[in-house]
Amino acid sequence: MVAKKRKSKRLTTKRRVLIDKKKREAIKKQKKLLKTQKSKRTPPSVLRTDEEIKTLEEIKKGAEQRQKEFEERHKEKSNEDNSFKSYMKHVNSVIAQSDVIFQILDARDPLGSRNEEIECKICSAGKKLVLILNKIDLVPKHIVNEWHILLKNEFPTLIFHRDFNKAEIFSLLKNYCRSADGEMKITVGIVGYPNVGKSTFINKLMRSDDCCNTGKQAGITKTVHTLNLENNIKLLDTPGVVFNKNMTLSNVLRMAVDLDSVNVYSYTNELLELLDKIEVCVFYRIEEFKDTTEFLKLLAQRFKMVKKKGSLDTEEAAKKFLRDFASGKISFYSVPQKREADFLGESKICANSSFAFVFKS
Repeated sequence: MVAKKRKSKRLTTKRRVLIDKKKREAIKKQKKLLKTQKSKRTPPSVLRTDEEIKTLEEIKKGAEQRQKEFEERHKEKSNEDNSFKSYMKHVNSVIAQSDVIFQILDARDPLGSRNEEIECKICSAGKKLVLILNKIDLVPKHIVNEWHILLKNEFPTLIFHRDFNKAEIFSLLKNYCRSADGEMKITVGIVGYPNVGKSTFINKLMRSDDCCNTGKQAGITKTVHTLNLENNIKLLDTPGVVFNKNMTLSNVLRMAVDLDSVNVYSYTNELLELLDKIEVCVFYRIEEFKDTTEFLKLLAQRFKMVKKKGSLDTEEAAKKFLRDFASGKISFYSVPQKREADFLGESKICANSSFAFVFKS
């Protein structure tokens, strides 16, 4: 029997060349990586003290924070676009189903609580629009009467008050829609910004307090509600939404938006420019202040608003300041300006109505 030939342990030339090639590539890659890391490293000649190192870290954190805020704003904008499309879908559906649309307005700022985009859609669809002035108890009677005179020159306008009678609504609706047999059959849509009192208005008409949920916080109504006022009268209640493009100081003061979703510092600064600073100091019992930052610090100190680490919570102080307007501690209302005539000779309400503020003791 022939002995089996032993296999050599020597590497073949092909295998050896392949190993050498991979080794050279690995060394080259490692050198390139070290070179990159070295170029990113700050030279010791630049950073000589701990203070400079700390400053650089703060700059880096600031850049990361700005990037994070940018991404959040982009995400919020995307979400808002989706919400706007969903909301307008509901509104378009209500306008299509309704014969008459009631737009609820806050008497403290009727122009600020009007939605021109929805009004245009209603008129384009050939539907009837009626304006309802709500929350008149928060405004002097003569101011309400002035707004009523101005608004009814554009659309039929009703004043909603504590002793409001449904007969006023029925007499108005009878003029709009009758069926062929003479019996009135009508669908009424209710629209308006958040916190203008749509649900309260409906509960008053229904003579019930639990037909629609109500509350001081905006956005209680989430979906379209269908209610039967009478056998031949149907109500459609829509949710109210305020988007960034419609955001105004009036919407913030009326709590038509959630304060967590807006820049409270910006609106506080804008509001302080309209107020008498001495009246503000007397009302809150604080010292005189030079700017918004100092005011918020004094307010936080006055009401003991402190964060966990002991610093003053100026953000919470700004929210408290804005909430005092919504709660009525500091009442406000817009004063209508004189009417102007456009080129067609039709009367028109000035959009730059001024605000009046009353500090209650």
